Amino acid sequence: MIVELDVFSGRPNPTWSLSAEQAKELREALQDLPPVDKPAPENALGYRGFLLSNPDRAGGLAPHIRICAGIVTMTDGHELSYRDMHGVEHRLLLQASQHGYKGIVDSVLEEKSESN
Repeated sequence: MIVELDVFSGRPNPTWSLSAEQAKELREALQDLPPVDKPAPENALGYRGFLLSNPDRAGGLAPHIRICAGIVTMTDGHELSYRDMHGVEHRLLLQASQHGYKGIVDSVLEEKSESN
């Protein structure tokens, strides 16, 4: 499973691969989420969440997953959205920080705290 931090416009976004254990934990956290009526709001610039590439449909999950603003949107021909009740977005922000993107993560967390 590949994670993409969707944050840049006009240049490549940061990406990293999950270890087998990280992928397993993430798949488990993406199970049994409550549905929501609408997908996460789309931002034109700046932080737009995370994109997960799951081409093998591991864990029975969709091949394309977006996580942003507390919403998990799974796309497999059609979109289904769920509430991120297991804190997947927060976990991925911590991973991004560990992969050298602490400055980006800090600004995202600052924006989130200002909007609350």
